[in-house]
Amino acid sequence: MESKYVTVKEAKLSNHCPECYTNEGLLLQFKQQHISSRLFNRVTKKLEEVLECQKCETRIYPVRWDDDIERVYDFHKKMFKPKKARLRFTALFYLLFFLIVVIATVAYIYVERPELLGL
Repeated sequence: MESKYVTVKEAKLSNHCPECYTNEGLLLQFKQQHISSRLFNRVTKKLEEVLECQKCETRIYPVRWDDDIERVYDFHKKMFKPKKARLRFTALFYLLFFLIVVIATVAYIYVERPELLGL
């Protein structure tokens, strides 16, 4: 099973970076968890918010945010609509399900009504 966070929304901020004090380069990302396996693909409700400075290549944690960054973050948080949590099955799942149903049907007929099989 593979779990990864996919970026759903990005916003460039014009606030200053608390590390390098530049007014360019702050990038706010909202990411949502996706889980993939051979039988299903799932989008979860788990979210991750990341604020990074593209100039100094530093991740800025909420402890370092000032009031201006907090206000801009709150605005973007209100405008952000995550994808709905869902579960999608793959073709392999449907193939295995179909085979199990066919085998169960044949086994039932063999045990309960063998005359239908010509036995």
